[in-house]
Amino acid sequence: MSKCTTKTYTIKFQLDISKEQESLLTKRFQYWNNIYNHLMSFVKKQIELLTNNPDFVKAKMRFNELHKTEKNSSKKSEEYKHLKNKINNFYKWYWLREYDLQIYIKKYKNKYKKHIESNMVKNIASEVWCSVQQYLYGNWKKLRYKPIHERSSLTGKTNRSWFVYKDEKIVYKWMIINMKMSNKDVYHRDLIKNNRRVKYCQLYRVKRSWWASKRRWKYYVILYIEGIPPKKPRLWQWKVWIDWWLKTLWYYSEHWDIWLVTLKNMNIYKDKIAELQTIINESEKKKWHYLRHKVNTLHRKQTALRKQYTNTIANNIVWLWDEFIGEKMEYEEMKTEGATKKTMAKIIQDVWPSSLITTINQKLWYYDMKIQTVWKYSFRASQYNHDEDWYVPKNLATRYIPIKRKRYQRDLYSAFLLLNANDNLKHVDRDLCLKRWGEFKEKHNEYIKILKNDGNEYPSSYGLSDITL
Repeated sequence: MSKCTTKTYTIKFQLDISKEQESLLTKRFQYWNNIYNHLMSFVKKQIELLTNNPDFVKAKMRFNELHKTEKNSSKKSEEYKHLKNKINNFYKWYWLREYDLQIYIKKYKNKYKKHIESNMVKNIASEVWCSVQQYLYGNWKKLRYKPIHERSSLTGKTNRSWFVYKDEKIVYKWMIINMKMSNKDVYHRDLIKNNRRVKYCQLYRVKRSWWASKRRWKYYVILYIEGIPPKKPRLWQWKVWIDWWLKTLWYYSEHWDIWLVTLKNMNIYKDKIAELQTIINESEKKKWHYLRHKVNTLHRKQTALRKQYTNTIANNIVWLWDEFIGEKMEYEEMKTEGATKKTMAKIIQDVWPSSLITTINQKLWYYDMKIQTVWKYSFRASQYNHDEDWYVPKNLATRYIPIKRKRYQRDLYSAFLLLNANDNLKHVDRDLCLKRWGEFKEKHNEYIKILKNDGNEYPSSYGLSDITL
């Protein structure tokens, strides 16, 4: 059966599961885990036999030597092709192919045939094969078994067997599981209606907090639906120029509007995790699993909070504007370079600005767009002065630009320069800067007055105390 190549999108819903249904599903996860570990033990034995074969070892060593020299060449030597075929034959003789694993596991699956169907077993074989590939061809040094409670998802092959979606419910044999859907969420209801074909379902579970009730898991279903989701309506279709820094994003639109987005510190469980980690290192074995579960729960909540926050900001930004132009930021380099690298690394770890930019780009891709970036080595928005037509290097601590004996906010001025980039986005168009300077100056002074008089305290990185109006 050939793989489906049509476009697919996904939706996740929480499931309303009773205690009886949860206990049955927990057993299914355990059966899946048993099959996976049984197949992994077979693979380990076969690999051990293969590596003890001297002919395979010689062929593999010689092939690796040739691969280093011929990796980038379009035409491979005859010896290279011969050794590659020889190694593939070894894998075939020792049952180390995906198809061979699917054949082998069919005998073992009869033990659980009432609970797990054949397509699910094929998925297990494919999952094991992915691990084997990483070990044989990739950087993995060891194959490992899965612990009992590590299994977090089960995926079907089609929507006709095992977990089946039908009329806003999930059907599994005699079980009918309701999906939690809000009546106000019209958009998500439209996504699964209008004769859209559900390809298959994936059951997904997450551990509850340690202080929660005796029910240990939250269950979700991910629907894989054929087609492209309908586009959400957008408010404006304007161009916007962004100057982003570690904690701030300054926006300047073509209609002379200015916005400031301050990123919050979402690493709120950092101190709790560090405290628990020290307790774990000094605790007895009896308490170790309980404390480890606490730390895992905090990590999960931390990830969920950060994802929700970045998605909320990205949705607001994409909903408002149409075309984005900004300067590419190398956040990984900031962590390792410069005198303030420790401070930079701490801020990046707390705020994660790169994840926000990635999320915005993902949402723009849906509208066939992306953030356009200027050529930073020739543009140098943080150094250029349009009044003198010259590049003046500045320290990171200097948060203003001096122009005609007045000081202007540095990041906002950089956004103004991005507005006046030439067509190839490599240099600033000075004539446009001089033409639009009067309008920018008025909007700049208005916005800085608002920030100074709104009664809020802003960090020194804004440079509000240094700006003269």
